[in-house]
Amino acid sequence: MSSYVAGTTVYGSTSVAPSYPTGAVAGDLFVLLVGIKPGTSTAATPSGWTAAGSVASTTGTTGADTGPMRAQAFTKIAAGGESGSVSVAIASGNSSAGQIVRVTPSIAGASLGAAYATGADGSAGAAWSATLGSVALAAGDLCLGLGVIPTDVTTPAQFSGEGFAASGITFGAAAEIVEWDTTTGNDMGGFVFAQSVTAGSGTVAPTMTATASGTTTNMYGPALMVRVRETAPTYTGAVSATLPALTGSATATTTDPPTANTGVIGGFGAVPFGTSAFGGEGVPLPALTGSIVDSAGSVSYTHLTLPTNREV
Repeated sequence: MSSYVAGTTVYGSTSVAPSYPTGAVAGDLFVLLVGIKPGTSTAATPSGWTAAGSVASTTGTTGADTGPMRAQAFTKIAAGGESGSVSVAIASGNSSAGQIVRVTPSIAGASLGAAYATGADGSAGAAWSATLGSVALAAGDLCLGLGVIPTDVTTPAQFSGEGFAASGITFGAAAEIVEWDTTTGNDMGGFVFAQSVTAGSGTVAPTMTATASGTTTNMYGPALMVRVRETAPTYTGAVSATLPALTGSATATTTDPPTANTGVIGGFGAVPFGTSAFGGEGVPLPALTGSIVDSAGSVSYTHLTLPTNREV
């Protein structure tokens, strides 16, 4: 399965500039995750990146530690050796966060593609739960989850048990990558995690869940899944091989030979028959034993079907 490395989370208001995780090689996939307050604000797609989901929640009234939020994602195929940071402009942002996750395929030369699904948890409380839109999932997929909340009261050690669930799909253990936490502007928080599909396939509407501890008064907000799928490389071209020359010999005996007769069986030439009585055609075909020899050694056989033509 594909592996991942997460960069450092950065915070801002009308812009964020997260850094690339080091060690990128050509063909890796970057996933840029962004959280924003208020939910009416949006992040502009950075140059060279592709939008991969945007969703806003509607619960609450914008203010300190409360109100609607937005979650966004963008993707980009690595050229290799990327460094520095990516500047993300956020129109009318008050509090924002950004982070880049680098995904590397498990097979050299494999390609990575992304799909996404979005939803929102609209009710406060310790049990975070969001039903997402439909997305195709299959064994081997890597799924990144982003939940954004309007408060920093208990973060960055508030969430546990993050994960996805879907009918007919088996997920492996989820791993929390980070919990977001900032006092910039009207405050915000959130969580990022990764989870792989281990069995099953289909187009499903997964749920994203987590358990919150501490103060959960304003524990709601948008949810986003970015599904990363690895496709093995396809090889084309001609294949040629030189077969070794075969040499060998065979002997034939009859099971009911006639007296003092000689016959020709297939291409093996004259075969002497024994002393039994013989009359007319219908000589039983003999069983052959022998060997075929090539450069690797001798390969024995115990039966060979002979051609049907024969003379007696």
